[in-house]
Amino acid sequence: MNLHKKGQGLSLNAIIVALLALIVLVVLTVLFVTRTGQVDTKAQETANTELITMRITYGTCQPTASDESSFLAEIASAGSDANAKAAAKTKFEGRIQTCKAVADKTACESGACSWKG
Repeated sequence: MNLHKKGQGLSLNAIIVALLALIVLVVLTVLFVTRTGQVDTKAQETANTELITMRITYGTCQPTASDESSFLAEIASAGSDANAKAAAKTKFEGRIQTCKAVADKTACESGACSWKG
């Protein structure tokens, strides 16, 4: 009988390389997830700044909270796309102008705007 047979299996080097590859993948995943969260936060901050700037131009009749939420979502989803941001801003400015053109509370609220006066 041959008692000194070696079993087939992974070599120690292969196991070490696999463990190192696994560690690198975990580190890359953690970095990617944390960076993605930071980008989302920056996009939301930019959207909030844009909204605050636009609120300065509001009159007594102004866009609703729903309009503001839509604007924030559009700006945040635009990311670094300047054209998409400009389109969202132009659309919301048009909404502001539509509401500002109304001077009567009843007409304001019937026009899907909000009266703050």
